[in-house]
Amino acid sequence: MIATVSRLEGENKPLTSIRGVAAMWVVLDHFPGSKGVFTTFSDYGYASVDLFFILSGLILAHVYRDLSRPGVPMFFLRRACRLYPLHIVSSLALLVILVLTDRTILDGRPSDFAAALLLIHPFVPEPAIAVANPPSWSIGIELACYLAFPVLIATLRPLRSRFAQVALVALLLVAEALVQIRYSGEIRGIGALARGFAGFLLGMAIWRLASQMRVGTTLLTIGEAASLGGALAAGFLGRAELVPLFFALLLFCLFFDAGAVARLLRRPFWLWLGHISFSIYLVHFLVISVAITWLPARLMPIHGGIGRTLWDLLLIAAVLGFSHLTYRLIEVPGRRIPNALMRRRYERPAAPVRQEGEPANP
Repeated sequence: MIATVSRLEGENKPLTSIRGVAAMWVVLDHFPGSKGVFTTFSDYGYASVDLFFILSGLILAHVYRDLSRPGVPMFFLRRACRLYPLHIVSSLALLVILVLTDRTILDGRPSDFAAALLLIHPFVPEPAIAVANPPSWSIGIELACYLAFPVLIATLRPLRSRFAQVALVALLLVAEALVQIRYSGEIRGIGALARGFAGFLLGMAIWRLASQMRVGTTLLTIGEAASLGGALAAGFLGRAELVPLFFALLLFCLFFDAGAVARLLRRPFWLWLGHISFSIYLVHFLVISVAITWLPARLMPIHGGIGRTLWDLLLIAAVLGFSHLTYRLIEVPGRRIPNALMRRRYERPAAPVRQEGEPANP
């Protein structure tokens, strides 16, 4: 069987689901103290943020492959409505939690709060007191990539030579590796920006190459297995800078939605996890902060064994539960804003025709 990309005209379920897996990896990386039974798999959770950058470039390049100048304002509006509603709510909720534990937080500079809410905090001097939701740094980097996207897609779209496409992917894989070696784990300034753009551009280049390819299902399954095995091996060997490179191969394979891993990721649980992944990413730190602040260790033996495992599972359940609620109550309504504005624009009744001699402003 030869896989093509025709199925991608709708939702690519494996690419949706893999976001949820990556988000949960970040959650485990942020667990307080030792990470119990999850320690081995969570130490390099920060590298999964680079998967988000690559995936974002890949998906946006496919969905907005025909983006033209008249569509750019709506593109920016959709991106803003995708990010800001949940970001603002989660940031304000975290601020409340911080104030309840330390009122001196309010003594910080107002510009620090404004920078955090506007998602420009990765580009300004680090505040003396952290007021931003920690995972939101990558959302600010995403915004910078979005601003450049209309120019990037216009530049990439005409690239039709297979040799040039392969060469570009290879070049960006090298760039991703160099960025990871130099800036692995950076969340501010030039290092964070380099991580974001290296991954985002790599994702766009993968789309340009894959969108014109036909790949056998067996070969895709082999590629999926090799990418997952390589990512895990790189983590176990302490080579986190290699993990995003294997992620790039995995996303290339999942793009065709045909391999064995892709079939697994189409199942309802993984798809649900992918749908709420953005909420997981922004909400989990709040849940962990509440647990640390108001559920001290003395309430449960969380230092090891069954007690620690139970604590971990309860935290995960709480993160998933709250993330489902914020997805339904904040994310979904936020995504509907652009369409609602468009309907209002085009359903607005026409102004009555003024008869000759009738005052213009009655």
